[in-house]
Amino acid sequence: MTDRSEFFEALRYGLQEATGKPIGLSQIPSGEDLQGATLELPYAIIYPIVSSSAGAKMSGTEDSKDEVFQVTSVGKNPKQAGWMSDRINEVMTMKVGASYMYPLVDEAWGVEWRLCDQLGATLPTGRSMFNQFDNYRIRKGRA
Repeated sequence: MTDRSEFFEALRYGLQEATGKPIGLSQIPSGEDLQGATLELPYAIIYPIVSSSAGAKMSGTEDSKDEVFQVTSVGKNPKQAGWMSDRINEVMTMKVGASYMYPLVDEAWGVEWRLCDQLGATLPTGRSMFNQFDNYRIRKGRA
């Protein structure tokens, strides 16, 4: 199984491409995340939370593993933060038939399903800044 950091970097890139907005991994988007642009609101940050096993410890071909993470959507007002949250949720969960509309990560990860565990409230976090904290889960099988 490939390293978690590689999985989350692939997810960060996939979300950024699908939303057209900057996405950071455990920090505010910067450098390559911005592709030469200046950081503008809205944006989002992925925070890996925990890695739990379902079944055995990835020793057999039937094993799977859940990657759980928070996505913090940031905007200059509640509407903008909510819009970013809605866009992330759409990209994460929208399906066309039996397939996800946005693959996000390479098929080599063996993604079995993706779901939103919880959509949070939009909260003020500072001067002219609002965040919405949403939790997601991706189940990976051996590919």
